[in-house]
Amino acid sequence: DIKVEVMKTGDRINYTKADEECLAKNIYHEAGIEPTVGKFAVAQVTLNRLKKGTWGKNICSVVYAPAQFSWTLYKSKRYSQPKGPLWAQSQQVAKAVLAKGYRVKGLEDSTLYHADYIRDPVWVKGVAKIQQIGQHIFYKKT
Repeated sequence: DIKVEVMKTGDRINYTKADEECLAKNIYHEAGIEPTVGKFAVAQVTLNRLKKGTWGKNICSVVYAPAQFSWTLYKSKRYSQPKGPLWAQSQQVAKAVLAKGYRVKGLEDSTLYHADYIRDPVWVKGVAKIQQIGQHIFYKKT
């Protein structure tokens, strides 16, 4: 079993309040019920995608890139404002990732993941599995 740890790095990016909100919403909808480290992992994949530049030039464009995160396909989720303790946790994780540079060790190159309860997506061919955190399996391109 791989020990997963969240560590503080010097890895910071420029972001706006809107970017922080988009990241928090992505964490909430993708990993709201996951353990805290799972929330950090989803945030990190989002930032890894930003770094690659293929999915968008800012956090919001990465989060809302067509058909990348399933929750964005639902207008009810896309345009509603989350509430409650899981939302508060998601906001805290977004802040820790953006303002303080927290990252999940081992996921530095991960740009892909899916939930373990769905059949392997087509894109799994040609990528390397890194590890599973909670219900999410994380991958990197080979």
